[in-house]
Amino acid sequence: MPLQCSGLELVSLNRISPRPLFEIRYASSNNFLGRTLYPKVDPQLRCPLALELHKVQQDLSKEGLGLKVWDAHRPLAVQQLMWDEVQDPRYVSDPSVNAGRHSRGASVDVTLVNQRGKPLRMPTDYDDFSKSAHVNADGVLSSSRQCSTITRGDGTERISFVCY
Repeated sequence: MPLQCSGLELVSLNRISPRPLFEIRYASSNNFLGRTLYPKVDPQLRCPLALELHKVQQDLSKEGLGLKVWDAHRPLAVQQLMWDEVQDPRYVSDPSVNAGRHSRGASVDVTLVNQRGKPLRMPTDYDDFSKSAHVNADGVLSSSRQCSTITRGDGTERISFVCY
C-alpha cells in the first residue's frame, strides 16, 4: 500500500513499502562521536520528503536495489553535540546559525544496497569528513563513481533529491 500522509508532519520511514533497511548509526555507538545519540531506531522525515523517498525505494526495488537509511530527522540537541565536535559547516551545520536540514526533517542520509541488503561500493563509509566523501571527489574508483551516479542520476535525483 502506498505511503499516505499530508502536510509537513514527521512520518516514520517504517511506513514505506518495501521498507528501506535501517542502520541508524546515531542509535548506536558506531558513529563519529562514539556514543549513542538516539534512544531508538525510528527514522522520520517530513511528509513530502518521505513520499519522495517512498517513490525512490519502489523504483529501486524494480531494479533489484534498495536504500539503506543512515540518518533522517535529527533532534536539535544532537545537532548541537555534532557541531560542538566538528565545527566545520561543510559537514555539520551550526545550530545557532541554521537549524540544518536534518533538524527540520528535510534531509536523509542513504546508501544503495543490493537485493540481499549488501551495500554497493561507495567512495567512503558513512560519517567520513574527508575530501573523498564529497559528491564530485577526484580520484574515485570508477565502480564507486558509478554507484554515486546511480544515486544521483538513476536513484535519488530523478525524483527531486539533491546529493551533497
